[in-house]
Amino acid sequence: MSNQGLLRRKATRWVPMCIVASLVASSFLVIANQEIASAVTPTITEASGFPVSADTGPTTMSINPRSVGDLVIFQSQIHSTSITVTGVSSSGTGPFQLAQRYVDPNGLLTEEIWWAVATSTGSTTITASYSQSVASLSPAPQLIADSFTTSVPSDWGAVISGGSFGTGATAIAFPSLTSSASPSQLYWGYVESATGTADTTSPSTGFTDTSVGSGNVIVSNDSLSASTAYAPTDTQAPASNYTAIGSIFEAAPRSTVTFNANLGSGSMSPEVASAPTALTTNTFARTYYTFAGWNTAANGSGTAYADGATYPFSADTTLYAQWSPNNHTVTFNGNQATSGTMVPQVTNVPTALTGDVFARTYYTFAGWNTAANGLGTAYAAGATYSFSADTTLYAQWTPNNHTVTFNGNQATGGTMSPQVTNVPTALTSDTFTRTGYNFEGWNSAANGLGTSYADGVTYSFGANIILYAQWTLVTHTVTFIGNSDTSGSMSPEVSSAPTTLSSDAFVRSNYTFAGWNTAANGSGTAYADGTTYPFSADVTLYAQWKAIVPHAQRVVGYALAGKSRSVTIVGSGFTNRSKVSSNAKGVKVRVVHARANRLVLTVIVGHGVRPGHYTFSVTTPGRKLTKIRFVTK
Repeated sequence: MSNQGLLRRKATRWVPMCIVASLVASSFLVIANQEIASAVTPTITEASGFPVSADTGPTTMSINPRSVGDLVIFQSQIHSTSITVTGVSSSGTGPFQLAQRYVDPNGLLTEEIWWAVATSTGSTTITASYSQSVASLSPAPQLIADSFTTSVPSDWGAVISGGSFGTGATAIAFPSLTSSASPSQLYWGYVESATGTADTTSPSTGFTDTSVGSGNVIVSNDSLSASTAYAPTDTQAPASNYTAIGSIFEAAPRSTVTFNANLGSGSMSPEVASAPTALTTNTFARTYYTFAGWNTAANGSGTAYADGATYPFSADTTLYAQWSPNNHTVTFNGNQATSGTMVPQVTNVPTALTGDVFARTYYTFAGWNTAANGLGTAYAAGATYSFSADTTLYAQWTPNNHTVTFNGNQATGGTMSPQVTNVPTALTSDTFTRTGYNFEGWNSAANGLGTSYADGVTYSFGANIILYAQWTLVTHTVTFIGNSDTSGSMSPEVSSAPTTLSSDAFVRSNYTFAGWNTAANGSGTAYADGTTYPFSADVTLYAQWKAIVPHAQRVVGYALAGKSRSVTIVGSGFTNRSKVSSNAKGVKVRVVHARANRLVLTVIVGHGVRPGHYTFSVTTPGRKLTKIRFVTK
């Protein structure tokens, strides 16, 4: 390789660097639109007669692409970590893409690799755009260009990129990069020696060194093996800091798909690609036929591809257009038929329609129509159809109507019109009334011995019928609630006419029954026990209770001072919870035995109690206090 060797000034100061790398995903650029006979593995070589160019720009450099489709590599190295290349352009190439940007975080320099594909030959200019002006940078940017070609037209892509650096070293280690599975790949790298000079006499095996001035070197290897790690090395003297950057590129061979009309008309250009690509959309045509995709065999026995499907482009092939006749179909729709099926009729010439085999309960077939509601084009059974377009023909039906006549059957009010239809339908809701009766449905016999139908039930309307209203006598229920009763039970009373209420059977301890009421708290309508209820509506009656009031009538016995004696209080409304006290000081009273009508007491009178009349107070929980006088002697 030749060297234009434009020198740049050395950096006088070196600081350790770290890598800020942006690996750009592998991508491909389509180059010249050429056909190849078959997909062969391309051989990569450096473009003959393309001098490895070095320039101090600061933003442009001249190149001389040798062949359309060659890979053009552009390298920028500037002494700034805050300025980057924002884009690269050239009239002689396709769009440039960034392969790697390597930034020194310690503030010394930035290296970048960009690449594109040559679209023309001859002298052209590469222009780099930077995020800021580089006119005042010292040293000025170093711009490098290199180019590689292939033995057959191919598409280029960046596989992997990286950067590396060293401090005070004589050994230079370029980035270690692993190739892809592709058989055709090259490694391209660049190193900037801070104060030394990189050696070009001892490159790694398989690699070539080229000096680009100022002690800087590029390395390349255009015969990489697939899926292999490469880490080229070099040396520099004296020991110095360095920064290196590298990228692996691959060349993918192209294949050609040729399109054959296969009895069709029109033309289509062959499609060329090196990677799986969507097939060109078909533009062929054939009268009375519709395009049905592609096939590697004219008779369709090969591999099929849909229109616009992805083809791998791993080999050349010819794809033959496949055609299907423009048949048209008449689809027969039973249009609510209840039985029968008909296969669609398919042809491309006027033909008599298939005879109807549908049937519909309660209907008679009346021909075909293109609209289900009969408002389209009508066709008689067996008529000739042109088959110039697909259509759906709907069976047309004449209804076999039947009538349901409604009979009130002793109704005292209401009228109902007959119901006429030909399909199963819900019966008209009853509007008849009969005083004192509830409507219970319909029956085909007035006495209810025929077929019964509920109100609103679906009737088949498969025959005419008279339906008679059925009636049941209205009854109402009185439900009895004990309302805090302690025992007893009563069954509900059911009747359709005024009737005497059942006698109370509930019991509530210490209470007497006081009648019924429609409200539990007695705020509703009151009914005496055994009174007559009209039974004109359902009702719940709550037992009403009157508490038994304790009453002391007389005292049997008397108390003696200084003695304990038995005394009995006779009365009513007492309970076993009744308690007795005395208003006399020194008198103690204890209930020994309690019954509803008497309390047996033990009365103890102290020595200091004078003879006389005193009062017993009887206290019963939940009841009124009752008092009675007693005598102490």
